[in-house]
Amino acid sequence: MAPVLRCLGSLESLAERPFVEVIVANCCGQQFGGELAALHPTVKVIPVNADCSIAQARGAGIRWASGEVIAVLHERYTVTKDWVRVVLESQSGDCDVVGGCVGPSRRLSPAAWAMYLSEYAHIAPPMPGGPLDFREATMLPGGNVSYKRQVFGLASMEDALWELDFHAKLFRKGARFVRNPEIRSESEADNRICAPAYSAGIRIGTFPRLLRSCRAARRKYAPHSTYCSCLRPGGATRLIAGQDQHACVS
Repeated sequence: MAPVLRCLGSLESLAERPFVEVIVANCCGQQFGGELAALHPTVKVIPVNADCSIAQARGAGIRWASGEVIAVLHERYTVTKDWVRVVLESQSGDCDVVGGCVGPSRRLSPAAWAMYLSEYAHIAPPMPGGPLDFREATMLPGGNVSYKRQVFGLASMEDALWELDFHAKLFRKGARFVRNPEIRSESEADNRICAPAYSAGIRIGTFPRLLRSCRAARRKYAPHSTYCSCLRPGGATRLIAGQDQHACVS
């Protein structure tokens, strides 16, 4: 439950929170949903099947959202204090889908750094903003993206294999995609060491090899990143939110 609570905690700190509709699509069972609702009584917790895909869970949350702007936030992401404001300002422009970027948490272990670079190196800040072509649109982070409600009339998220497949369908139907790097989230990646783990396309198993691969990936993908100091030894639900007539889904 800890990742979801951190995510919700970052949303609670938003100045716009009293006007934000927050929905959690819960695939972890009735007990988890009840505990989450007790801790966050203003959050709407909806049950979804345990075997549903990410796209299906997010699609269920979107059906419950009441706003004209719907934003999806991964349950392992936290957001900056101006996240909602920047999302809404971005959606006031000539676009249908606006994506942000995904930075690393300051608490990542070497194993989590390897996982972060493997999954998010292509969307790590700093990123250029502006209109996106097909390739860029399909690589937007599905866990930090907002949509105008009308765009869901072009394609169904629940029928897609995953959110990037959904973005490809939207683009082919004429949806306009934009990136705003100011829509910033941070990945609270799992700090446990997975065996085997993957980093920069290299299969790695033991911790020393994991650390060597993580350091190599850091040198390759983030040689000047201020987050590199975090790389040192040691150390299930889907979320949805919204504002007033604007809604955010994660």
